[in-house]
Amino acid sequence: MEGHRYLISDAAKMVAVEAHVLRYWEEELELPIGRTELGHRYYTRENIETFQNIKKLKEEGLQLKAIKVILQETNQFSKTDGNGRDYIRKKAEGEDNIFADADQTPPSAEETSLTVMENNAQKLKQFQDLVEGIVEKVVKENNAELQRCMEASIAKETDYLLHMQEKREEERFRRLDEAIRAHQKNQRYVAASKERSLWGKLFRK
Repeated sequence: MEGHRYLISDAAKMVAVEAHVLRYWEEELELPIGRTELGHRYYTRENIETFQNIKKLKEEGLQLKAIKVILQETNQFSKTDGNGRDYIRKKAEGEDNIFADADQTPPSAEETSLTVMENNAQKLKQFQDLVEGIVEKVVKENNAELQRCMEASIAKETDYLLHMQEKREEERFRRLDEAIRAHQKNQRYVAASKERSLWGKLFRK
């Protein structure tokens, strides 16, 4: 049986954001949101939980690029054991899976305090590793994009310089050709003048 469907206005109220924010997150994070027969968006409880976790990650200072990486990890995780929603919740809340032993003797207050400190240190390390991994990936992507832009700009500038050089060469050859034609025309004019002068002298004799 299909779960309850929510309109975008209802989903926005449940997540406590504007409706356009849900549409923006959907497009930027490539979220699979269902559509009705008329093409209108509808949201499931799972969609709303995902948006709530996204909002929490945003409030913690993560950018959408980093959140997209986390969601991709979540999707991969859910393919193996079906606990994707728990996984992203733990990513957002910084939790770990803790398996309690029912037969274990309850620890003392000192042992509990030490365990909490160790768990907190481990959580902090895991969170730092996660953030560092995300930052490294984002930086690599940005560097690759920057390199592509620089290469494209250099290629464009090189083509422009070559084009300008070709135009200058064409202009130089055009002027040289004009100079040669003018010189040849002047030579013909001088030769014709000499010929007329010679004929003039012959007739005067």
